[in-house]
Amino acid sequence: MSAYLLRRFGQGLLVLWAAFTLTFFLLQVLPGDAVLIKFQNPDLGLSPAQIAEMRLAYGADSPLWRQYLHTLLAMLHGDFGYSLQAGLPVSSLIASNLPDTLSLALPAFLLAVALAFALASPRGCRGCAG
Repeated sequence: MSAYLLRRFGQGLLVLWAAFTLTFFLLQVLPGDAVLIKFQNPDLGLSPAQIAEMRLAYGADSPLWRQYLHTLLAMLHGDFGYSLQAGLPVSSLIASNLPDTLSLALPAFLLAVALAFALASPRGCRGCAG
């Protein structure tokens, strides 16, 4: 039983890593650069040198492999970075929206489990009743 659980846990970690890697590289191949899109607005009045400083601060000028490793290690430590849109740490955005998410997801999950038991019980015990 413990070998099965360890194998399933390892498979779960592999799936999480694959999903992270796929998402990271898909975001990298999108056209444009998030830092440039955010800060190249003429209304902000930033010079090219200031924009270059912002790219340096966000790590957008690093090689792709370094960005990947930095992001992966940061995620493993619970640091999800900063939202360019909101200007806040992503972890605080998640924490502020988690109660509303759980208030919707938890009752839906419990209802799904109850329905699954209700529908599966008669099928599983078809030969039980004399």
